[in-house]
Amino acid sequence: MSLEDCPLCHSTGAEVLAEFPPRRVVRCRVCRLGYLSPRLSAEEMLEHYRTGDYYESSEGSGYSSYLAQERSLRLTFRLLLRKLARQGHTGGRLLEIGCGYGYFLTEARGLFSSLTATDYSPGALEQASKTGATVYLGGLESVPSEATYDTAVMLQVLEHLYDPLDFLTRLRSRLRPGGCLAVAVPNLASPLRLLLGRRWPSYKIPEHVAYYDRATLKRALQQAGFSNVQGVFYPEFFPLGLLAEKFKLRLPGWLARQILWVPTTSVACVARA
Repeated sequence: MSLEDCPLCHSTGAEVLAEFPPRRVVRCRVCRLGYLSPRLSAEEMLEHYRTGDYYESSEGSGYSSYLAQERSLRLTFRLLLRKLARQGHTGGRLLEIGCGYGYFLTEARGLFSSLTATDYSPGALEQASKTGATVYLGGLESVPSEATYDTAVMLQVLEHLYDPLDFLTRLRSRLRPGGCLAVAVPNLASPLRLLLGRRWPSYKIPEHVAYYDRATLKRALQQAGFSNVQGVFYPEFFPLGLLAEKFKLRLPGWLARQILWVPTTSVACVARA
């Protein structure tokens, strides 16, 4: 089976990490990025995101229930925002790419002078608009071209992008000089992936098309023209019931609603435009 080109360096030499017939997750032998091969076409994937059940899905892709993760996601975002505030990355105009139901926007209210966000799901944007943010259906291209921002965030988004360098380069042009970008992605180097193998929850097929570790995430940001790229602690929490679900286990409701910090599940960086 022939391989797709690496999304980061466009090499074709790769080693297999996990099999999901007829697809495989492989790792580039040149830049060490993990990626999915073969992929759906970009348009097929966009249609997948536009469906009404992407965030509340009983199927294997998408989210089984994004709503059920509200408490854990908002705690994750609250702690991340505290870190960004301490580093001086709050207070201006915020742009969030891929905002989902707007949980990050909810936590960000009061920390920025304005909130703007995008998502491909009309249903998700309907929820996110309740935060008071200005929302746009689509990706970066849906945001008015004259608008610039002080801070941009992409949380669990970059792994969905077929051409990450092109996107990051275009996003950098929408930030003011010296503006901040915060990015978080599933961590290919997570001990949990090594422990679980192909059962690793972040092997979300077919929507996750690229798999980063700290080194490849930094490389992508630097190649896109960002400077002062630094790792940032990303304290990711999950409902216990969601974790049990990955092992085909069902917990009592009260126990399923408890939230748990899972270290090193994701990796994050901040960078300057």
